[in-house]
Amino acid sequence: MIIRYIVFFLLIVTSANTSFCQDADSLIQSSSKKDIKLCYVRPTFLQFSVRTLPAINNYPNGDKQQNSDYRNNKSYNIKLNFPILSSNKFDIIGQLRYKNEQLHLGTEINSKEKEIHFDNMGFSFLMKYKLNTSYFIAGHVSGFLKADKVNFENYASILDYSGSVLVGKNFDNGEFGLGALIGNSLGRFRIYPIVLLDYQFSDTWKIEMKLPKEIQIRKIIKPDNFYLVGGMEINGSSYFISEDIYHGVENLEYRRAAIDFRLGLEKEIYDFLWFGVDFGVSQPIYSALIQSGEPTRNKLFDFNHSFAPYGSISIFIVPPRALFNKMR
Repeated sequence: MIIRYIVFFLLIVTSANTSFCQDADSLIQSSSKKDIKLCYVRPTFLQFSVRTLPAINNYPNGDKQQNSDYRNNKSYNIKLNFPILSSNKFDIIGQLRYKNEQLHLGTEINSKEKEIHFDNMGFSFLMKYKLNTSYFIAGHVSGFLKADKVNFENYASILDYSGSVLVGKNFDNGEFGLGALIGNSLGRFRIYPIVLLDYQFSDTWKIEMKLPKEIQIRKIIKPDNFYLVGGMEINGSSYFISEDIYHGVENLEYRRAAIDFRLGLEKEIYDFLWFGVDFGVSQPIYSALIQSGEPTRNKLFDFNHSFAPYGSISIFIVPPRALFNKMR
């Protein structure tokens, strides 16, 4: 019974990166009016990934040499999904997440780069309420601690929290939704519109959009075994800095944002285990030191940054094929 609940909950998670396609012998037949063989997102129980980040340690005046060992920054990411509540209409999933970014920052007042490890840890609750067979309401609430040194003494300064609500409609070949996200990132209150589209337009092609964050196209090379994924994504973050690294300024924050263009492969290693690799290029938008609570345009120090390649490797643990077929 516990296994059945776990699979049922995770089937509604849309953040997984691994897909499952029905084959001719699948227990579930396509409901598409166009007789399209539908591809469902196979949910992720556990995900671990490593990726490189563009170098951000170039000096503005070019009069200091950067350490060649610090050209590539890295990030490590772990996500765990688990069920909390289940009913015919209302489902809640919990998600625990931890990210560690190893960055090397250089300023005009330092002769060498400053290596800092930033931690991003917290939780999310993902919710979905079915109004009827066609319409649903979905949303989330989350809270994360983001800093170079995470402790509860300064939690008010390093807390990043947000919530969203979205109204969606199911179609034969996918779903569409509109909503809004409200967040307070280290003292900065913001509201964003949300557009969700998950639509399959042929047996082998599918589009997945979560705007304004990402859009990707999935190509099925070999059903339920091998996929090609391409797209673009806004990759950004902000961290509270407790160390004195810039003229004694207190409540200092490091913020970065970039647009990533990627092409990746996802391959089944075993029935429940998938491997993914991405290669792409990243175009930084900004990389700067800013006083907490101030808008990004009020930069204290702006790091040089440029168009750069990047790569990532991921491992996914997903429901076994037989169990997924049974629960669908």
